[in-house]
Amino acid sequence: MMVMIKSIEIEAFRGISLKKEINFSTDEKRSCCTLFVGDNGSGKSSIIDAIEFVTQGRIHNTQSLSSKSKVEAFNKFTNKKPSISITLTDGSKFSRTIVVDDEGKRKADQSVMPQFRIAPFVLRRINKLQFWITEEAKRQVLFFNYNLKDNDINKHSSSLNDSFVERIKELDEERLTEKIKRREARGIIAKYKNIDESIIPIVGNDFYSWIRDNLLNGMSLGNIDKARNKGMKISIHPKIESSLRQIILSNKRIKEIDNEINKYTPKTATTSTSKNIINNIFNELSQSISETFLKLTTLGNAIDKIIMKIGEVSEVSLSFDIYLKNGEIISPERILSEANLDMLAFVVFIEMTKKAVEFGQAPILILDDVFQSVDSGVRLKIVKNIIDNLKGWQIIISVHDRLWKEQLIELLTINNIKLDVYEIINWKSDLGLILYSDSMLLDITLKKNIESGSINEIISNASILLEKICTNLSFYLPISITRRKNDKYTLGDLWPGIAKELRKTNISLVIEKINQLIYLRNMAGGHYNEWSLSLTRNESIEFAEIILDFYYNVYCINCGYWLQDVVVAGKKIARSCRCQKVYVE
Repeated sequence: MMVMIKSIEIEAFRGISLKKEINFSTDEKRSCCTLFVGDNGSGKSSIIDAIEFVTQGRIHNTQSLSSKSKVEAFNKFTNKKPSISITLTDGSKFSRTIVVDDEGKRKADQSVMPQFRIAPFVLRRINKLQFWITEEAKRQVLFFNYNLKDNDINKHSSSLNDSFVERIKELDEERLTEKIKRREARGIIAKYKNIDESIIPIVGNDFYSWIRDNLLNGMSLGNIDKARNKGMKISIHPKIESSLRQIILSNKRIKEIDNEINKYTPKTATTSTSKNIINNIFNELSQSISETFLKLTTLGNAIDKIIMKIGEVSEVSLSFDIYLKNGEIISPERILSEANLDMLAFVVFIEMTKKAVEFGQAPILILDDVFQSVDSGVRLKIVKNIIDNLKGWQIIISVHDRLWKEQLIELLTINNIKLDVYEIINWKSDLGLILYSDSMLLDITLKKNIESGSINEIISNASILLEKICTNLSFYLPISITRRKNDKYTLGDLWPGIAKELRKTNISLVIEKINQLIYLRNMAGGHYNEWSLSLTRNESIEFAEIILDFYYNVYCINCGYWLQDVVVAGKKIARSCRCQKVYVE
């Protein structure tokens, strides 16, 4: 049975102050998608980060809970501890809480749920950027935290390895902190000795020789400690002594950091996934990565093929050669736009995620606002490719672009993807994100309005649905206005031509009824008039119901296509959707 995320409960984590429970779209027989829509800064990524943390014990691909360069896990507007609980469709549940110990260190159980033990499954724009920023001689190391060894679902992993790039950042940050501590300590010594701090060495034998000759009367700190243990009184200014010990501690930690950084160099890099395994997997995936990219890119007419070069520059190198149709061979960075570079990296990550699922990971992919640099048409091709190639998966997507949201909903609906949509309508410090479950399908919204909405809500959403119908039909029906991509027309421009085309069909009564009631769309609008105050709820419902009737006569919720001409032997015989469940003659 395919495992999916059923629900998650989040409290005091990142931008989520109060406890928030979110249910996800799931289905045993088909692909599912949960879409989070909201402005930048509204809290979408807090939800994504919570999923990553509770399943894999990490945030943004690293286990660090205190890194200054990372997102803040603690919510600043509550005293509660960050807590996340998740339930999967196989019935398994898991909870994770971050606590602060007596020394002020943040701690949490960071073991990985067995269903997510293989590889990262959250893709962010930063991942695509890191792919190209990382020099090609080290690029395979980006994937050394993928545990592509076996497919034993019962095998628990204490943790996934940290991302190479993210871990290097953290180590550099920690090394800088230790250097600052060391410099401040030297400054304190210089102040109390009234000397220029530049003459005080702080590393190696020079440091120990200098402090022995100038501060410790020919002794070392080790000898001083031994003498004190024997009862001898040796007086050193406490500020100077504590500063000396801080320099020694910082030097020791800097050495440890440098040793760890050296583990990530091409010659010595080793993690739980060996270099040979990653190397072999890239060799296996090379052709599919090339073919998929060429299907998606707009440069397919200029590019003959793409060859992945694996382990040529170093044993962990990864690069590409692009073979142009004119015979030239060139690197991607020299010819591809930012959007196409993003796309190529995206394809690599998706193929690696598919491989992780083959090894037993849950078939779940999260895309956290990853398409902002990619043109609308290319976005749709990428998502269509995901739909076609990730059958039965659960896809979770966050977006801030409203037009992109509408395009996604239509594409997912057409392809029979079970869809849930959440809109984050606001964020408040004391409440966190304010989240509403919304189908984003106007017919469902309108039905809810008829049941419990106000007169204004009913009329407004019925009018918007009518505008949507006319906007779409005007591309398929031969009305007097010729539609082009990104042009703009009002309902007043489009409705007369559409009504004329459909008036002589079997839905003529619906068209006539709309003509009788269409004046209501202006009755409860933004302009004050006394007559609108007398508008009854029954009148508004009558208008809404005829618009819904019209919608279901011209749009098929089964195949996701609008009414179009059916032509046989060059002659139009009727109009129908693609599956012919909606049929007008």
